Amino acid sequence: MTHLNDDRVYIEFDSKKVDYTYLVKKIFPEYILHFCPYSSEIYCESLIFKDFEKSRNKNKRKSIDRVYPVCFYDEKFCKDVFNKSPKKIVSLLNGEVFNVELFGNGIKIIAGLTPFSISESEEFDKKVRSILSYYI
Repeated sequence: MTHLNDDRVYIEFDSKKVDYTYLVKKIFPEYILHFCPYSSEIYCESLIFKDFEKSRNKNKRKSIDRVYPVCFYDEKFCKDVFNKSPKKIVSLLNGEVFNVELFGNGIKIIAGLTPFSISESEEFDKKVRSILSYYI
């Protein structure tokens, strides 16, 4: 099975009208627990367009285009993409990002409790990739 057959849930929202902290701390974890995704993210829609060319025709179960400011990766995904266990990723990122923790059957990474701009998202992505030694 490839990522093309995966179920997807997209929720669009205006980050100026939504309690972003509540979304990140309460709602996002509930989605993870109930949908059991291998990967889940909260990000600025503009990043999709920015990443389009490099993400075309890639198997999304085996690679990522970006580590988003709020994300979840299950254990298999961590091992397939980063070649590291969730526990190892937590130990590497602990103290380097706002919050990283073992969650469900994987890891939850939170860069902050306010929406990140495109440039902040790019800086976060580069920082985490560097720490995890993951390069495209």
